[in-house]
Amino acid sequence: MANAFRIIIALLIFMPVFSSWAGQEECRETVKQATACFYFDIATGHKYIQNSDGTYMEFSKKGDLLKNNLPNTMPLLVSGKYIRPLADGCFLLYERYEAGNHIQKVLPADQNHPGGWLAKDVLALVP
Repeated sequence: MANAFRIIIALLIFMPVFSSWAGQEECRETVKQATACFYFDIATGHKYIQNSDGTYMEFSKKGDLLKNNLPNTMPLLVSGKYIRPLADGCFLLYERYEAGNHIQKVLPADQNHPGGWLAKDVLALVP
């Protein structure tokens, strides 16, 4: 019984030391940053455009500005499951319903959002 009590006391003494040592390793990891000029979220249809200071603006699928000055370290942009960087040669598919007709339009990713259209998907040229 005395040995078990000594082991428990020793563990209680050394646990903070080991957890502090393990926590320092996480601090050494580099912070990932978004670097592309444009990103597109295929789940929501939101478009992210880089500002001149490295932050991002978020636009809805309708083209409305939702947020400005989003940090480039935001987890959604850095490691989001549905986020796609848009490079040169990428296009966005826009849709609109007009008088019961389904109309689609494809525009380069760097062009402004057309009024009255919904961003639906990203298209890329395959070499």
